[in-house]
Amino acid sequence: MAIFQQFGLLLWKNYLQQKRQILVTLVEILLPLLFSCILIVLRQKVSFKDYPNATIYESYSVETLPRDWKNLQLTYVPGNSSVVRQVAEDVQRSLFLSSGGERMSYNM
Repeated sequence: MAIFQQFGLLLWKNYLQQKRQILVTLVEILLPLLFSCILIVLRQKVSFKDYPNATIYESYSVETLPRDWKNLQLTYVPGNSSVVRQVAEDVQRSLFLSSGGERMSYNM
């Protein structure tokens, strides 16, 4: 029962504080309402475009490569880490991927 009494006292304290600071209470209530109304109005004014024919990609198992796997290319590998660079080189060697040139370029 002591918990309910403490909770009641906290509610009463909060009520007194809100009653003493009317301006702060009004700002706490009106600003979120104002911003919500602005967002609703903006959303109504912005036109949207419907895309009925979404692109659907063919799925394949991760254990097998796709049919055109020889056309795969490592185009970007962050080269700021030697571990990442080594992993990318291992993937390139194991899958016989082309790197766009003779050697793989690392973009930082």
